[in-house]
Amino acid sequence: MKFLVITLFFIGTSAQAHPLLDVTVDKPVCFARAYSGPHMQSHPAQTVRLLTLKFSRNPYNPSTMLSLNIYAVLKRTTTDEKGEERTINRPYTNLMICDLAGNQLNCGVECDGGRATVSWSLEKNAKNEITFVNHGFVLHGGCGEDMKEGDEVFLTPTPGGDDVFTLFQHPEDHCE
Repeated sequence: MKFLVITLFFIGTSAQAHPLLDVTVDKPVCFARAYSGPHMQSHPAQTVRLLTLKFSRNPYNPSTMLSLNIYAVLKRTTTDEKGEERTINRPYTNLMICDLAGNQLNCGVECDGGRATVSWSLEKNAKNEITFVNHGFVLHGGCGEDMKEGDEVFLTPTPGGDDVFTLFQHPEDHCE
């Protein structure tokens, strides 16, 4: 009898769904991470200071597709009126469409604006985290937008910088 109870406990635990699998059109899920100053200093190739991902069911194909709203704050170097360089933090947003494939989402920006993958573990301790792998995508511009030359922002998957992110689940209003 003890064996049966222990077996059922482990089967029930391992079969728990990840929060991304419970997303509906009306019930989005939010994952985010803010990177501290010391973290940014120890990862000089990283430009992403804040990353929030809001997943919701795509109303056009709710059975297999998710919409992913991306909000990212990037560390950017600009030149001011005096010709001096300075570092600023600038927010950007974009939308990806994601297809479910096992315990991974394959996401892309329309008009061939790049792609990313999102994966997760079904381990009990990893239930509230995801891994976002950047394969290179447009954060600002693309799809024929009327922009000045050089205004498009492409998030390059720099190794040891903006390539892989571990994000944690937050309340939905954190991604508003």
